[in-house]
Amino acid sequence: MELNEVKEQPINQAAAGQFLNPITPAQSSDSMQEVDDASCSTCSGAAASTSVSFVYALGRIEARFPNLAVEKEFAQATARADTTGKTDQQTFYSVLSQPQNRYLIRQLCWVLSIQGLET
Repeated sequence: MELNEVKEQPINQAAAGQFLNPITPAQSSDSMQEVDDASCSTCSGAAASTSVSFVYALGRIEARFPNLAVEKEFAQATARADTTGKTDQQTFYSVLSQPQNRYLIRQLCWVLSIQGLET
């Protein structure tokens, strides 16, 4: 009898073909000064003494069309673009990266999926 061994391998970003940069909040001396000077009426200025914690999540961001009108607008923009020989994802990127189609990006709904679960 032969045993099948299952080895779990961590998913690393290079193996998945995607290079992700961590998103960190911009901190300047001006914005930090505003936080220090501000006092909260509910916590008596304790906001300056609390530490900031971050949540890091690895996943995939997918676009969804909120209604049929936006989907039809995207279809019209796709018809105007040169998409021969491109995959669906390449077409999606090339159409939305054009400056005249930026309005579509603002109208789409963006969903973060972590291990197949929409969060």
